[in-house]
Amino acid sequence: MKLGRLREILWQEAGDRHSVLWLFVVNDVLGLFIFPARIRTQLLRLFIPGIHPRAIIRAHVLFKSKNVTIGPGCVISYRVMFDTRDGITLGNNVSVGADARFLTSDHDVSDPTKRSGKGFGSPITIGDGSRIAVGSTILPGVTIGNGVVVGACSLVRADLDEHTLYAGVPAKEIRKLPTE
Repeated sequence: MKLGRLREILWQEAGDRHSVLWLFVVNDVLGLFIFPARIRTQLLRLFIPGIHPRAIIRAHVLFKSKNVTIGPGCVISYRVMFDTRDGITLGNNVSVGADARFLTSDHDVSDPTKRSGKGFGSPITIGDGSRIAVGSTILPGVTIGNGVVVGACSLVRADLDEHTLYAGVPAKEIRKLPTE
């Protein structure tokens, strides 16, 4: 095997924008429980400048790149996954429950001989004051308005209106929420 190919395999995996070393430090080292959440957040800011200093990020959060913006007052719980290939923006005071997933990329499925075809993606935007409950999945291109609550284990595949509770697979409107 040629040295260049070996270095490519060891240094950067296919499809990842960052080196294996960057991913290891951000996700494995800084994701450990040995760091208090406030210290972890400040250390992550060295690698991901879009994280606001007043955000809180719990252990074992997975970042695929630094293409994420997390506003002040946000709380990101344990084992959340940010597939940040196409950008994710969380507004102010957003709360994300454990095991939530933000997926900005997918694959073209039109080729019958290869259903995992060429990759594509769209950014995700979460409005101020929203809550994404435990185990929920947000798919590519979704915009969630301000003050939205997404119920536990919901699948969000379309834009959500402000100040509304959504739940289910796929997420459906349950009721409007107070605005004051």
